Amino acid sequence: MTVPIERVLGIQWCVESDTFKFNIQAKDQPPTRRGILSTVASIYDPLGFLAPFILIGKRILQVMCRKNIGWDEPLSDNLRPIWDRWKADFENLKAVQVPRSYKPHDFGKILSTELHHFSDASTSGYGHC
Repeated sequence: MTVPIERVLGIQWCVESDTFKFNIQAKDQPPTRRGILSTVASIYDPLGFLAPFILIGKRILQVMCRKNIGWDEPLSDNLRPIWDRWKADFENLKAVQVPRSYKPHDFGKILSTELHHFSDASTSGYGHC
C-alpha cells in the first residue's frame, strides 16, 4: 500500500518518509517586473525552507526597483540570464526533502530541550535559523 502525499501548510508532506517535499510549478509569466513579482510571490513557503532560493528572485526585483524599471518593461539583458537560471531551478526543488523531525526513531527519552536562534543581514537580504 502506498501512503499518499498530504498537503501541510501549503507544502507536501510525504507521510511514508516523514519528510516535507516541494513540487512548485512556475507559471509562464512575461519577464517583466510584474511577471517576476507574480512568480516570486506565488511560492508559498511559510516555514522558510526555500528562503535561500526565493532570495535570488527577490534580488532581481530589488535591482529592477532600484533602476526604476516600469511594471511592464522587459527584463534587461544583464538580468535575463539570472532570471532564466532561477526559473530553470524550479525543477531542482523536487529533489529537496526536509525531515519533519530531527529526532532519530531510537533516540530514547528527551531530558531537556533548547532553542537556539541565529540571524544575519546583508544589503540584499536577511535570514534566520
